Amino acid sequence: METEQLDIADFLTIETKNRNIFEEKLSILKRQSCECCFHNLFFWSEVYDERFSELKNRLIVASFTEKEVMFPIGEYFEPSQLANLSNTFRRKFHWPGSFYDVPEEYINQYHSTISAYFKIETSENYYDYIYRTESLAKLSGAKLNKKRNLTHQFKKKFSDIVIEKISAENIPLVLEFLNMPDRNSNSSNTLDDEHRAIERALRHWEQLSTEGLLIVDGSNQAIAFSVFSQINNNTYDIHFEKASRSFIGASQVINQETAKLLMQRGVSFINREQDLGLPGLRQAKRSYVPEYMLKRYRLTALD
Repeated sequence: METEQLDIADFLTIETKNRNIFEEKLSILKRQSCECCFHNLFFWSEVYDERFSELKNRLIVASFTEKEVMFPIGEYFEPSQLANLSNTFRRKFHWPGSFYDVPEEYINQYHSTISAYFKIETSENYYDYIYRTESLAKLSGAKLNKKRNLTHQFKKKFSDIVIEKISAENIPLVLEFLNMPDRNSNSSNTLDDEHRAIERALRHWEQLSTEGLLIVDGSNQAIAFSVFSQINNNTYDIHFEKASRSFIGASQVINQETAKLLMQRGVSFINREQDLGLPGLRQAKRSYVPEYMLKRYRLTALD
C-alpha cells in the first residue's frame, strides 16, 4: 500500500459538510466506541486540531495537537499496511506513528502479526462505560437504590422544574449555565477544553440535528443538561452531561431522563465514555453499574 503520497496538506479540518462521508465509513464496522461518532469528532476537533484525509477508501483522522492518529475508519487495514501508514507519519510528519482507539476485535484477529510491528497497550482509563439503557432509565435494584431515591427527592423538592429538549430557543440558557459560578469553581485546562467543545456543539446544533435535554427551574434558570447522539443502530453516546451542584439530585435526574427518552426509542445501550483515570469520575461512573467496559487499545510503532 502506497502511503508516501500522504502529506500534511492532504488533511482537512472536520466540518459539518463532512458528516455524510464519515457516517458512511463509520457504518461499515458499526463500533460502539465514543470516538466512532461524527458528532464527537466534530465537537472536539478544534480542541485537538483534528483533521482528516481519505486513503484507500478509509478515513485517516489525526490530531495535530497530540501528534497521534486514530485507528483508520472503514474496513480493517492488514497490520503490514497499518505499519506502512505508521512509518509515513514517522518519516514525513516526525510523529511517533502511534494509533489510538484500536478495537479489541482487531487485536484478537491479528495479534500475532501486529506484535511484529507494534507494541500493544491498553489502559482502563480509556475504556468506555457501556450501560443498558433500561437500567439507567428504571434505576431498579439495590445497587441503584440511592440514585432512585435522589431522583424522587429532587422531583418532590423542586416540583416546578421543566424538562425540555434543547433547541435554538433555549440554547442561551445552556450557555448561561456553563458560566455559572458553581460550574467554574474548579477551573482547569480539561474543563476549559470541554467548555470549548460544548460551545462548538451548540453553535452547530441544528446543522447536525444534535439532541439534548435541559432541566430548568421555576425562574427559568438552567440547572442541568445533556447532549447526545447516535453511534450505531443500538447505541447512543452521551457527549456531555452537566448539573448544578446547588440542586442535589439534578445530576441523577438528567441522567435518568435522558435514558428514559432513549429507552422509548428502543435504544439498547448508552455509552457514557471514559473516566480518564480520574478517581471522582471513575467512582461516579462505576456507581451506575455498567453492563460492561468497552476496551480500546493503542498501537505504538516498534523502533
